[in-house]
Amino acid sequence: MKTLHLNLKERSYPIHIGKGIVKNTAKLITNAKLPRNTLLITNKTIYQLYKPLIQKVFLQNKQIKVKVLILPDTEKIKSLKYLKKIAETAIKTGKNKQLLFIGLGGGVIGDLVGFCASVFKRGVPYIQIPTSLLAQVDSSVGGKTAIDLDIAKNMIGTFYQPKMVIIDPNFIDTLSKSQIKEGLSEILKYGLIKDKQIFTILDKNNLKNIIKNKSTLETLIYKSLSIKKNIVEIDEKETKGIRTILNFGHTLAHAIEAVSNFSISHGRAVAQGILIATEISLELDLLKNERILDKIKAILNKLELIDPMTYKLDPKDISQTIIYDKKFQDNIRMVLIKDIAQVVVKDNLDYKIIKKVIKNFFSQNQKKFIDNVFNK
Repeated sequence: MKTLHLNLKERSYPIHIGKGIVKNTAKLITNAKLPRNTLLITNKTIYQLYKPLIQKVFLQNKQIKVKVLILPDTEKIKSLKYLKKIAETAIKTGKNKQLLFIGLGGGVIGDLVGFCASVFKRGVPYIQIPTSLLAQVDSSVGGKTAIDLDIAKNMIGTFYQPKMVIIDPNFIDTLSKSQIKEGLSEILKYGLIKDKQIFTILDKNNLKNIIKNKSTLETLIYKSLSIKKNIVEIDEKETKGIRTILNFGHTLAHAIEAVSNFSISHGRAVAQGILIATEISLELDLLKNERILDKIKAILNKLELIDPMTYKLDPKDISQTIIYDKKFQDNIRMVLIKDIAQVVVKDNLDYKIIKKVIKNFFSQNQKKFIDNVFNK
């Protein structure tokens, strides 16, 4: 087991990484002196996949007392409706005792559980046990919590750090190829913002090689988490413009997700967001080397992350939706790329240029998509 320590003074916590460590959850909870009365929140898919594990590790363990709440497997649970459901279950579970929330699942579960923990009784402790690759490398660490509104993602949220994150790579064994691709999209982001070695690993491997070589995947997880840890320690609440770089590609990705009514998943949307942000960087002459865009496209092709479904969306809707992004504040603000492992946060961007790039991106790719269909 490897442990990264995220240092935030009284909000510090460990990130435990290791195969099979989820089996030690009860011991880790008691060693950390966290409440033993726990509410474990998961979804139907995770529960069905890991029912024997949940029974053995949580329900049959005498060190902790666990109530399991099973939610639907959909982005739509990040809502006020399910926030209320968790809170009402927590009242019955905790009664007058201290209560620990556990989020077992992907980024949707993690965001929802973290947000509920931050507002229930003005804050109770929680831990993250991410089961998706995307959540393992990104959303489970850093304390960003949120629920969605119909108009945009993550519009109601808090910064609220977990007490512990438990990352077990064994969960990856049960993920589909599609789910692994989701996580690789975020991993590519880390390579583009901070680590040329991550970019090189992805450049030299195709999807099949990465899935087959578990040690490579574990290296990518550890390196990605190390980057996020270091950034969060410097700029926990995104007030210094440093943590903002973690949102490379995400402003556009969130717009794509919202416009598609979440039929396009987060990881696939991030991949398209990275491409559009790179094209905006070229248009603004921040990125001088057009070959970098070609390399990114080549990697996304190898990882099977170029998504034709995106091109069916209306670019006008995408342009309009990005206005609701939290990072825009009083001006148009976006993370853009200057080189591999070198990004910059740009303020006061010309909205006309952004609309132009988005329109061109969609029209060019729509044409390629149609040509490919008719040429088959």
